[in-house]
Amino acid sequence: ESGKKLLTLEVSAGWETPYYYMGENETKAYVRAEKTSIPADAGELKRLVLKGRHLSYDTQVSRYSFKDVTFKEFCVAYEEWSGNRMNDRRFENFGMVKSGRLTYAGLLFSDDSLVPHSRLVCSRWRECDGAIVKEPLESVKYRGGLIHLINKGIWFVRSHMEILWQEGEGSKTELPDYCMESVFEALVNAFAHRDYFITGSEVRLDLYDERLTISSPGGMTGGERVQ
Repeated sequence: ESGKKLLTLEVSAGWETPYYYMGENETKAYVRAEKTSIPADAGELKRLVLKGRHLSYDTQVSRYSFKDVTFKEFCVAYEEWSGNRMNDRRFENFGMVKSGRLTYAGLLFSDDSLVPHSRLVCSRWRECDGAIVKEPLESVKYRGGLIHLINKGIWFVRSHMEILWQEGEGSKTELPDYCMESVFEALVNAFAHRDYFITGSEVRLDLYDERLTISSPGGMTGGERVQ
């Protein structure tokens, strides 16, 4: 190009992460952020270690036995959605149990809330002249398995939203503020894609006069930056 010869060096992504820089009296792992490399924080290091072992958060095997917990809400939901009953083989096929021990996926779906930061905080906010009042009208924190948390989020929205009715010929049509199928899908996405390495965090559902927001801890998948 312009009379100059260029050499392109392509380095493929490795699978035995993390890789460390050793020099200048330091040993650090770095991650790429736009055009610079920055030291990996504690959460990123955990992800890199799991990636190097071909694991993810939910596939890790915990110290809890399958017999230590119950899955009542999960089993009820599974039967309602699929028409089939859960059994031990399905728990293993779903990656929730390995050799009699629960994976972290199994912990997240159990009734016993064995992952401390598996939580949902729901708040109803009041607005006055377009400004949000600092203290919520109501704020509730839920803990438990994922099915329990999703059901509680659905219940909170149902119990706080307004429903109008449109009269037709001999019938009335319900016009709720929000489509519950959309709220359900948003909650599922929030729990499925949140970063469980961020301890002390939770999914948040905030209901305002004219909108609903659901926020989930973490950033882009795989540590990517939005930019």
